[in-house]
Order: sequence, then C-alpha cells, then structure tokens
Amino acid sequence: MGKTLIDALRNAAKSSGKSLGALRPMAHVIMEKKTLLYSQVVIGIFDEQEVFKFACEYLDKL
Repeated sequence: MGKTLIDALRNAAKSSGKSLGALRPMAHVIMEKKTLLYSQVVIGIFDEQEVFKFACEYLDKL
C-alpha cells in the first residue's frame, strides 16, 4: 500500500470537494465516535479505506 494517514484524509477531502483543513477537527470526532479507529491511527496501524470512508462521511455533514 505505502499510503499514509494523511494521504487517506487528503483523498477523502479531494473526493468531497473540500480542503484538507476541513478535516482539522476530525481527530476529536474520531476519538468521540470511533475509539478503535482512533487507537489504530495513533499507533500507525489503520485501514486506509475505513479512514477514507469515515472522513468522507464527516465531510458530507459539514
């Protein structure tokens, strides 16, 4: 894969037509709503598709 968390978030922002800055509060949202996903992000093991999907859902609500 070779993708990083920032790549997954950047791709989500791009596909939603929003800026990466719109995802700035997302870490808090992930921590609140998806503790497991947040834990995976913190230790650097994450499912790129899951992060992408969650980021897109988050951006759609903005």
